[in-house]
Amino acid sequence: APLAVKHTRTGTSISSIREVREDGRALEEMQKKLAEALDDAKAKEVALVSLESEVAALKISLAEAETVAEAKIVSLKAAEEAMQVLEKQLKESSDTIESLKAEHEAHQGVQDELEAARAALLEASEQIQKLQGQLDEMAANVIASKEALEALRDEKEALVASHSTDSVAAAAEHEALVKAQAELEALKAELAGSKAAADQRLQEVLSQVADLQTKLEASAQLGAQLNALKVEKEEMASRLSELEVETLELKEVQESIDDEREAMQTKLKDLESQLAQATKATDDALAKLKAREEDFSSLLANTKEMHAEEMRLSTESYTKLIAQHENIKAELANAWAAHEKGKNDAQTALDEAEKAFNAKQTELDQEIERIQSDLDNQENFYNQKVEAIKAEHTKLLEEAFDRAKKEAAEAHGADLHTLRSNSDATIQQIHTANQVALESLRSEYASTIEDTVQKYEKQISGLNLDLKSAVGDLAKSKASLEVSRADVASLTSQCEVLQAAAQDKSLPVEHLEEVEHYKKELAVARDDLAATNEMLDLTKASLQELSEKHGHELKASAEARAAEVSNLTAKHDDETHKLVSQKSELLIKLSDAESEITTLKATVAEAEQSSVKSNGTPQPPTSPGVTKEELLEMHRAHNLKISDLEAAHEKSIKLLEEQAESGKQEIVGLKEKIRHLKMEVELLTEQVDEGEDVLAQYAKSFQL
Repeated sequence: APLAVKHTRTGTSISSIREVREDGRALEEMQKKLAEALDDAKAKEVALVSLESEVAALKISLAEAETVAEAKIVSLKAAEEAMQVLEKQLKESSDTIESLKAEHEAHQGVQDELEAARAALLEASEQIQKLQGQLDEMAANVIASKEALEALRDEKEALVASHSTDSVAAAAEHEALVKAQAELEALKAELAGSKAAADQRLQEVLSQVADLQTKLEASAQLGAQLNALKVEKEEMASRLSELEVETLELKEVQESIDDEREAMQTKLKDLESQLAQATKATDDALAKLKAREEDFSSLLANTKEMHAEEMRLSTESYTKLIAQHENIKAELANAWAAHEKGKNDAQTALDEAEKAFNAKQTELDQEIERIQSDLDNQENFYNQKVEAIKAEHTKLLEEAFDRAKKEAAEAHGADLHTLRSNSDATIQQIHTANQVALESLRSEYASTIEDTVQKYEKQISGLNLDLKSAVGDLAKSKASLEVSRADVASLTSQCEVLQAAAQDKSLPVEHLEEVEHYKKELAVARDDLAATNEMLDLTKASLQELSEKHGHELKASAEARAAEVSNLTAKHDDETHKLVSQKSELLIKLSDAESEITTLKATVAEAEQSSVKSNGTPQPPTSPGVTKEELLEMHRAHNLKISDLEAAHEKSIKLLEEQAESGKQEIVGLKEKIRHLKMEVELLTEQVDEGEDVLAQYAKSFQL
C-alpha cells in the first residue's frame, strides 16, 4: 500500500508539471501576442510622429503660399498706387475716388485674409479629424491590449490558484506581467500626453477660428459700408474701366494661387496615401524578416558547401596543372637529351666523313704524285731515247726510228689508257663518295627533322590538351562563379536587410547574434576566396613561366638546328670547292702532259725528216701512231666528261640547297606553330585574368 501511494503521488506531480508546462507555453504565446501588440503600438506611434512631421511640412508650404499671396498683394498695392496717380489727374472726383480706393483696399485685404483663414481652418479641421481618428484607433488598440492583459491576469490568477505548488515560476510570471503592465501604463501616459498636446493644438486652432469670426463680422460691417458706397462707385465706373481691367488681371493671379493651393492639397492627400502604403510595407517587411532569416541560413549553408566544392575542384585542377607541368618539363628534358645525342651523333658522322674525305684526298694526292713521277720517268726515258737516237743516228737511224716510234706509240697509248682509266676511276670514286655523303647527310637531316617535328608535334598536342582542359576548368569555374555571384547578391541584399534590422534597437538579441555569426562566416569565406585567388595567381605564374621557357627552348633548338644546317652546307661547299680545284689541277697536268707528248711527236717527226734528207733514201712506211685528230677527239671527250661531272655536281648542290630550303621552311613552320602555341598560352592567360576579375567581383560581393 505505501508503494501504491508513492506511485500515485509521482504520477500526480508529473501530470502537474506537464500542465504547468502547457500553461507556461500558453503564457509565452500570450506574452508574444502582447509583445506584438506593443510593437504595433510603437509602429503606430512612429506613424503618428511621421504624420505630425508631414503636417508641419504642409504648414511650412502653406506659409510659403501665404508669403506668395502677400507678395501678390504688394504688387496689387503698387498697381493701386498707380491707380491713385491716375485718379489724382481726374479733377472732378479725386477725393471721392481716393476714399473709395482706400475702402476697397481695406475690404479686399480683409476678404483675402478671410479666404486664407477659411482655407487654413478647413485644412486644420481635416488634419484634426485625421489625428482624432488615429488617436481613437490607438485608444482602441490600447483598450484591446488592456483587455488582453486583464485576461492574462485572470488566467494567471487562475493558474496561481490551481497550481500553488509552482510558486517560484508563478512569481516570475507575475513579475513579467507587472513589467508588461508598467510598460502599458507608460504607453498610456505617452498616449495621454500626445492626446493632451493634440487637444491643446485644437484649442489654439479654435481660438484662431474665433478671431477669424470676429474679423468676419468686422468685414460684414465694412461690407455694409461698401454697399452704401456702391452707388457712387457706379457713377465712376466709366472712369475706372482701366482699373477694372487691372483688377481682372489680379483676380486671375488670385485664381492661379487658388489652383496652386488645391494642387498642394492634392499633394497632401497623395502623401497621406503614400504614408499608409509605407506603413503597410513596413508591416509586411517585418513579417517577411523572420522568413528571410531562415532562407538566409539555408542559403548560407548552401553557399558554404558550394564554396567548399569549388575549393576542392580548384585544388584538384591546380594539382593536375602542376603534374602536367612536371611531365612537360620531363618531356622537354628528354627532348633536349635526344637533341644532344643526335647532335653528337651528327658530329661523329661528320668527323668520320671528314676522316674518310681526308683519307681519300691523301690517296688522290699519292696517286697524283705517282702519275707525276711516272710522267717524269717517261720524260727522262724519252730524253734518253732521243739521246740514243741522236747517238746512233748515223748507224741505225731506221731501226732506231722504227723502234722509237713503236715504243713511243705503245708507251703513249698505254700512258693515255692508264691516265684515262685512273682519271675515270678517280672521278667515279669522287662522285660516288660525294653521292654517298650527300645521301647520308640527306637521310640524317631528314630523320633529324622528322624526329624534331614529331617531338614538337607531341609537345604541341600535349599543350593543346592541357590548354583545352584548363579552358574547360575555367569555364566550369566561371559557371560556378556566376551561380555563386547570384547567390551572393541575394545573400548581400538579405545581409543589408539584416543590418538595417540590426540597427533597430527593438530587434531581439538572438537576431543580432545570428547576424554577427553570419558576419564571421562571411569573413571566413572571404579568407578562403583570398586563398583561391593566391592559388590562381600561382597557377598563372607557373603557366607563364612554362610558356616562356618552352618558347625559349624551341627558339634555341631551331637556331641550333639552323646553325648546324648552315655549318654542314658550308662544309659541303668547301669540300666541293676543294674537289673542283683538284679537278682543275689534274686537268692542267693532263693538258701539260698532252702538250709534252705533242712536242715529243714533233721532235720525232723532225728527226725523221732530217734523217731522210741526210740519207737521201726514202724510209719504208711505218705504222701510223696517234694522230692529232685523235688527240683532239680524246681531249673533247675528256672535256665533255668533265662538264658532265660538273653538271652532276651542280645538280647535287642544287638538290642540297633545295633540301636546306625545305628544312628552313620546316623550321619556319615550326616557328609558326610555336607562335600559335604562344597565342594559345596568351589566350589562356587572358582567360585566367578574366577568372581573377570574376573572383575579385566575387570577393567584393562578399564584403558587407
